[in-house]
Amino acid sequence: MEGALLVGLGSALGGLLRRLLAGIEEYLAIIDVDIRWSTVIINILGSFAIGIVAAAPVEVLSDSSRLFFGAGMCGGFTALSSFSLETMTLLRQGDRGLALLNVAVSVAAGIMAVAAGYAGTSMVLRV
Repeated sequence: MEGALLVGLGSALGGLLRRLLAGIEEYLAIIDVDIRWSTVIINILGSFAIGIVAAAPVEVLSDSSRLFFGAGMCGGFTALSSFSLETMTLLRQGDRGLALLNVAVSVAAGIMAVAAGYAGTSMVLRV
């Protein structure tokens, strides 16, 4: 129960930080390309942060802190951080094929799931 509470609190804080950063989109026109730069930056920052959490030894970051910051805060900030860590772990274990499969399936299935959810909702709501 304590773990779930730590993850929930961390996730709430991560989600709030994501929302605050997304609010500065107009200031992030790095290149004149029509993409959400705030999302790109959030994904990079979250991936960097979860790398720190994963590398920190238990003497520096307790299991409870790891739940709060890793699964909670980084997870609430961006799901890409967990995906990136899992892919890097596979690469570090020498499982290049599984890492590539993880990337391909996650990206392709994620896009297809968004498309299916969008199409289904549009059909039901006749939008």
